[in-house]
Amino acid sequence: MLGTSYLSLWQTMLLVTTFFALGGMITVHPFNSPFQLSFAPVIFSSLLMYFRRLSVEYTAFFGSIVMVILRVVTDVSTSNMELMEILLERAPTFFFYIIYSIGFNLTRVREQRDNVLMTVMMLTICDGFSNAAELAMRGELFSRPADVTFGILAGVAIARAVMAVFICYGLREAQAVALAEEQVAHYNELTLLIAQLKAELFYLRKSSRDIEQVMVDSYGLYQEMQNCQCREQERHLLVADQALAIARNIHEVKKDYQRVVAGIEKVLEPSEGDRKSLLSGIFQLIEQNARRVLAQRGADVSLQFECRQDFWTDQHYVIVSILNNLLINAIEACGDKGAIQVSESIEKDTVIFEVQDSGCGIAEADRELIFQPGYSTKFDRRTGAMSTGLGLSHVQNLTKLLGGQVVVTSGETGGTHFYISIPTVRLIA
Repeated sequence: MLGTSYLSLWQTMLLVTTFFALGGMITVHPFNSPFQLSFAPVIFSSLLMYFRRLSVEYTAFFGSIVMVILRVVTDVSTSNMELMEILLERAPTFFFYIIYSIGFNLTRVREQRDNVLMTVMMLTICDGFSNAAELAMRGELFSRPADVTFGILAGVAIARAVMAVFICYGLREAQAVALAEEQVAHYNELTLLIAQLKAELFYLRKSSRDIEQVMVDSYGLYQEMQNCQCREQERHLLVADQALAIARNIHEVKKDYQRVVAGIEKVLEPSEGDRKSLLSGIFQLIEQNARRVLAQRGADVSLQFECRQDFWTDQHYVIVSILNNLLINAIEACGDKGAIQVSESIEKDTVIFEVQDSGCGIAEADRELIFQPGYSTKFDRRTGAMSTGLGLSHVQNLTKLLGGQVVVTSGETGGTHFYISIPTVRLIA
């Protein structure tokens, strides 16, 4: 069930509808009448609380139709009743779930799912009222003592509500565990990656020393040419020797950089069994990092993340890099107080990432310059250090590599909105 996040909306609905309809075949007859109590409401409410992007109305409509069809087929094969008589007997079941879905929406169960007591109460009301409505349609609501009828309905409603909440929380906990395990695995991979990258730092440091030596030799050559009073032939020999030494050092630098580039490419190249990540898990990782940065700064900045359409991706490193750079930029823009919103959605064949902040904004004259390497208007007020100005340039380069684009808008009174669009074929695994 946890793996359904990579399915499309309709595929997820089909799966939920199937479970929902099959749950309707597990029934009891508490009143020795055609009225049935089934396990279906438990599945219906728990899965709709878990898969919050599903339409309650559509799921109830299609699921109840499938359930009624299954029950009708069963009745036709096991009883001597006429088809029309069977259909009339099973029709109230359809209306039970329509009424239940209306109550589910009106009581805003999804919005209150983190409040266990309130969720159980709302589901109990939905269940009890829908069962009472079905009994009324069948003319059975007052055919027996009210205390017996309503006592059974209330007990069943509470039991099914508790089971639905328990299942929903179980699914959420299982997802949290799966995401935690995934993050641990990524952390381990990252540790190994860092260890390998640190090994490449040796050659970068060596290259820095070689570059410094080239600069020293070049300046020495200049001084020799300026001060040399020797004969022309000796001067040419001296210049040739020093030029050769400079060329040799430059070649050494080139070799070291080629070695480093090759080493890093080998470390970062995807393996055949490279792991995929859920976007919701990536969002959790980025949010944790952003909150850690805010805590270090002591800033009062609210964060809101919304993953509207979850999916699996093998471009997790790229997404983390893009969104993390935009978030750090937004945090710097907000300063000591503000609000940041990060959201994702899918429109046709494009994945949309949006990062909005309530910060100081970007002047119109600067908007064409912010993606240039080294350009920055931000500095750390505690240290006075300027920003490197590489974050937004990096964002744009990564986005272009994935065939996407970055659009930025900013209000005159403040606030900035980054809009990143990337083709789904480049992100969704």
